[in-house]
Amino acid sequence: MLSANKIIIFLTICFLSSTLNAKDISNFDLNGIKLEMHLNNVINKMPCNAKPKKQTIGKDTFNHIWGYSLGCKTNNESLYILFTNSKLVYSIYKEKTFNFTPDWSKIKAQIINKYGKPDKQDKWEYSWGDNENKIMYFKYGMDGLDGDVTMSINLKDNNLEKSNEKLNQDAWKAYLNKASSIDL
Repeated sequence: MLSANKIIIFLTICFLSSTLNAKDISNFDLNGIKLEMHLNNVINKMPCNAKPKKQTIGKDTFNHIWGYSLGCKTNNESLYILFTNSKLVYSIYKEKTFNFTPDWSKIKAQIINKYGKPDKQDKWEYSWGDNENKIMYFKYGMDGLDGDVTMSINLKDNNLEKSNEKLNQDAWKAYLNKASSIDL
């Protein structure tokens, strides 16, 4: 009979082995854009003349910049990039819509040729990296909402996104603390 300790040890080993075997995607790019690149280095790599947009929280006395975004749409492709408030890339999302069903085997071969064999794979999705840190998804197929045939790639740094969220929450708390104080 297996004890609870042995089951916990077994599950821990399984989890760690899947995380340790995950591909390091630090050097992955989309259109030459990589995670943690600075906004100034990304602007010239955009396929259109995108202008950075400030993403802010609040108004009036609290107008905190929580991040930046760049996005563009050309023909049937869109590219959308999110940045931290220190202007570092934490998410790159690319989508292409087809007005026909493409040769998915050719597209998948191109993806694998560039990024290597995925860490996880099912019928409609590939993924590289591990979900706790940096991860990249490739999804393809029919969009159930309007019947379009689409392909999307998302490259994301979860740690950078979480640390940016924490900085923004801390700034909001500090503002609330200051705004809730009165001079007596």
